[in-house]
Amino acid sequence: MPDDHDPWNEEQLLRDAKAKAERLIADLTAQLDDLERFPGQISLAPEKLAQGRQAFANAIRSARDTLENIDHALNLARASSGRPA
Repeated sequence: MPDDHDPWNEEQLLRDAKAKAERLIADLTAQLDDLERFPGQISLAPEKLAQGRQAFANAIRSARDTLENIDHALNLARASSGRPA
């Protein structure tokens, strides 16, 4: 019967999730930077533009929180497998 609990697979999944979260943060940050750099080229009412900025800021904060949790889980997975964090 195969072992469903493979620490290496768990670590690999966490490493993959970490890489995706880092890319998401980079992409969201770049989009927010574009929004800040070219506000006059966006045809939205000022309050809608402010809501968009806030939405990006919230998404970035959430993605950073997720990344922090992934790092914590990865450290725990490494520790439980006997590898250094």
